[in-house]
Amino acid sequence: RLGTFLEARKEQPKAWGYNDCGLFCADAIEAMTDVDPALQFRGEYRSARQALRVLVGYFQKRGLPMPSWQHQPDSLLAEIAQHVATIYHWPVIELRAAQRGDLVLLDIGDLLQAADVHWTRALGIVGMNGLPVSSGEQGLTELPATCIVRAWRV
Repeated sequence: RLGTFLEARKEQPKAWGYNDCGLFCADAIEAMTDVDPALQFRGEYRSARQALRVLVGYFQKRGLPMPSWQHQPDSLLAEIAQHVATIYHWPVIELRAAQRGDLVLLDIGDLLQAADVHWTRALGIVGMNGLPVSSGEQGLTELPATCIVRAWRV
């Protein structure tokens, strides 16, 4: 099921609120498990700025403690991923243990070229060949395993 999903998304470019890194991962997880972990985020944003507002709002509406860097998207992305992983009982695993279909947090700062980029972390899924993949500007993007900074067993 994961292979079929990845093949279908191979050439679909990143689009905020539809095929950004978070919704790409949620779609992959839904393809594998029939559970949509991002149901509450769908249709709620169409830009990076709106995504940040939605993430902050998610914490505020639930009375959750805000991450220490509350206006830093990277911190919020990691906190949301951990919160959702906790809800669905996906345990944190050692980075080297991440395997096909696992959710991963990626450090992509060294791969970015724009000087004003605020999102230096991204979510991805370990793909069919054991490397992380995520949504990219030109479609599915494969990244080196060295980009993984946290992993959850799905």
